[in-house]
Amino acid sequence: NGKPFLEIGIFLLFSFLIVAVMLFSSSAYHEKMEPRIREQLTADLDMTIMDHLADIDIRFYDSEKFHNEYVLSTAGISTRVFQNFTLFVSLIKNIFGIITVIPLLVEINSLWIGIVVILFTFVSYKINQKSEDLSYQETAEATPLMRKADYINGLFRKREYTKEIRLNRPAHFIFDQYEKINFQKTDIIKKYGIKKAVLSVIDYVFFQTLIFDFLYSLYLIVQVFQSKITIGDFVGAKNTISIIRKSVTGIIAATAHYITICKSLTASLP
Repeated sequence: NGKPFLEIGIFLLFSFLIVAVMLFSSSAYHEKMEPRIREQLTADLDMTIMDHLADIDIRFYDSEKFHNEYVLSTAGISTRVFQNFTLFVSLIKNIFGIITVIPLLVEINSLWIGIVVILFTFVSYKINQKSEDLSYQETAEATPLMRKADYINGLFRKREYTKEIRLNRPAHFIFDQYEKINFQKTDIIKKYGIKKAVLSVIDYVFFQTLIFDFLYSLYLIVQVFQSKITIGDFVGAKNTISIIRKSVTGIIAATAHYITICKSLTASLP
């Protein structure tokens, strides 16, 4: 816009200082505060779970369904609960990122891309939600096998079982069972992995690459050749769409993953 270099330099310096403060704050939080919060959260959740288990009817301890649901709902529970906060922050950050670039879209007459994004966001969200559902089903199906594998591992770690294993020599049978479990787990991974890969390709190729990388770039190139926008506008628009693409992808992934975490945390324990 023909502004003097000094004004541009001051703006860049001010932007740098803002980014520096944000990076420092983020680093201080992740290195100092987050470990303490996570440790306290883990302790509180463990105590809550133990208090709940102390009141559960003893008959549930003979139920395989109970043990499977217990593992499914409590495995890495502190990490998953903490992820809810992280996902919420990510959601806010990505929404703010989209809002900040809307004025540039208006300036270069590309506001229509925002409408297209809204339309395709719903489709992409459904794809991501389906992928997250498949991941949850995969974990639920693999949980009984994981429990069996952990049990077999425990046989060789505890002294009383080690003595019996050495006396009766059932190691070959145990190893065969462990290998069988691993084959079954591999089959589960293959079954769900192929489905998730197909969904990922559909989402990335048709939603992100086709719309953002190809059609929008083609539209901008035509605008440049028709002298409707400048080269500077072209570069700015490309950067803007990169921000929108990253932000929309983050919003979709965070929302879909949040729902899956809530589902696993509310497994039907008695």
